[in-house]
Amino acid sequence: MGNTPETPMSDAEVRTHLANERTYLAWIRTVIVGLGIGLAAVTLPVKSRPLSVLADVLGMGVMVTSVILAFWALLSYRRTMRHLAQGNYRPAWGIALFALVLPVAIGAAVAAFFLAGR
Repeated sequence: MGNTPETPMSDAEVRTHLANERTYLAWIRTVIVGLGIGLAAVTLPVKSRPLSVLADVLGMGVMVTSVILAFWALLSYRRTMRHLAQGNYRPAWGIALFALVLPVAIGAAVAAFFLAGR
């Protein structure tokens, strides 16, 4: 995959780079959803003061995590692009682990939020 600008890329190389772009865009869609969920949690009308604080903390946590994920996705995209160009691609385990831990943590926080209201 170490093509010079004058050498056209093979179909497989083009498909690989396009797959990398699609993966990046999927992460950005996830970020947008996270920001929406966080904003909804922060603006959620809650009558109880402790639950209102908890909703604000959870919402801000999801939004901050989403922003971090956006930067991480960009770095992963650029790293993958560089590795593909050099012909030495390695899977990014960090972002995959983050993608596993994040929904579990958010689910636990949301469950705690609803259980605290009972």
